[in-house]
Amino acid sequence: FQPKDGDPKDYVRMAAPGREAFSVTPSCASNVLNLVPKGEASEGNRDSALAAFTALAKFMGRDDAEKVADEMLHRGTHQVEQTVKDMIEDYELDPQLITLSGGGGGAAAIVPYTAKRMGLPFEIAKNAAVISAIGAALALVRDSIEKTIINPTEADVLKIRKEAEESVVRMGATPESVEIQIEIDAQKNIVRATATGTTELRTRELGTAHLDSTALEEKVRQSIRGTVDALELITEVGPLAIYQARTSSRMLGGLWTRRMDQYRVIDKEGVIRLQLRNGDCISATKRAILSGLKDFFEKHTLYGDAGKEHPDLFVIFRGRILDMSGLINMDQILSLLQVELGTAPDDEPVAVLLRKV
Repeated sequence: FQPKDGDPKDYVRMAAPGREAFSVTPSCASNVLNLVPKGEASEGNRDSALAAFTALAKFMGRDDAEKVADEMLHRGTHQVEQTVKDMIEDYELDPQLITLSGGGGGAAAIVPYTAKRMGLPFEIAKNAAVISAIGAALALVRDSIEKTIINPTEADVLKIRKEAEESVVRMGATPESVEIQIEIDAQKNIVRATATGTTELRTRELGTAHLDSTALEEKVRQSIRGTVDALELITEVGPLAIYQARTSSRMLGGLWTRRMDQYRVIDKEGVIRLQLRNGDCISATKRAILSGLKDFFEKHTLYGDAGKEHPDLFVIFRGRILDMSGLINMDQILSLLQVELGTAPDDEPVAVLLRKV
């Protein structure tokens, strides 16, 4: 049938005695395949859904109801899967660190199947059915400023940083919540400052329970793939805890074992704020970090035919994560850090993490 004028005419509807016409949905298919977690908004009566898909399969001249349900989800989630792959490529994400998170009333109909297809873990957000409305109320304020600058100086970097910060504050972000990422494209002579901040509503204490050290460690373990040989709490910087996990994984059919140090930065509510699959970390006072950062950075800089390859740098300070990964030399990093850490005393605890190249 054709639901509305202009729609295709190949929609299928069903009828049963004493009921209005109805159609099967991805939620029905997900229930047939036992993919919907218990208690989710998409959970339904599997027997009823299976009966409907059995009738649909018969209408199609087939006798494999579960296969029809699988094909429906495959076609329905193909675009979602492709969007996730595009985001992984565009943002240069590490697939080994990705967990799909679903929000919206139909999340359990789509996310588990997509995660299964892509070989990724997934979670359905708490209160997923209304998470979109909550997210709109607590949305981040974000703005990006881009300029063409040949051979940008430290003064150029600091100027565009200030412009981005002032922009999001005018948009309603609280000044203390503003975080800024600077990116420099040396080939195109582009300097980009992206500022994000939160509104006053979001920054209020919402009564979220803090997890104890055992629960935090379990959250960290759940985020790591591969064999965890050792896991330890490196340091705490304000409300953020930094864990180091030494992991090993078999390569080349078990002929070679790859070992690496993974890092997780997690807050007291159990939200992982930063994860690095192969990295290094130092923690000390502000004075010691500023004096020793250059040596730490150079230690992990590679020199090859294409020139220098710099590691991505992240600075943890007073519960904030300063992303320095877009900067291309140590002078720019130190200049920006002097501004970001300007109000801190010399003995303030600071941690630096980097992603190895």
